[in-house]
Amino acid sequence: MNRIVITGVIGSADPEVVSRVLAAWLKQDKLNVRQRLQGAEIRYENGPWELFCYNNSELPEFLLEGTLAGTLKEAQASLKQLKQLCQQQKLSSQLEYVEENEDGEEISEQFSV
Repeated sequence: MNRIVITGVIGSADPEVVSRVLAAWLKQDKLNVRQRLQGAEIRYENGPWELFCYNNSELPEFLLEGTLAGTLKEAQASLKQLKQLCQQQKLSSQLEYVEENEDGEEISEQFSV
């Protein structure tokens, strides 16, 4: 089965702010933030989504990686919502997605939101 691979950056070093934005996007009450030796991480796995968002104490942003078991159209619509939530919080964001096959080979163009 094909999947959509998502990568991106959310322009905040504050894990609580990023957690609230992601929770609103995923329609969750709260996402757990785990403090690491140098930074923080947020993991989410539910239904079609598997996400990992993390930073280190030297970067003023969170990196986002994940997959969606869905279509390119679904990914585009969902990532547009995330971008709007980031804009509402005055956070920069850069989000990209691409479709991959079961072997991890890209089978679509890479798109940006």
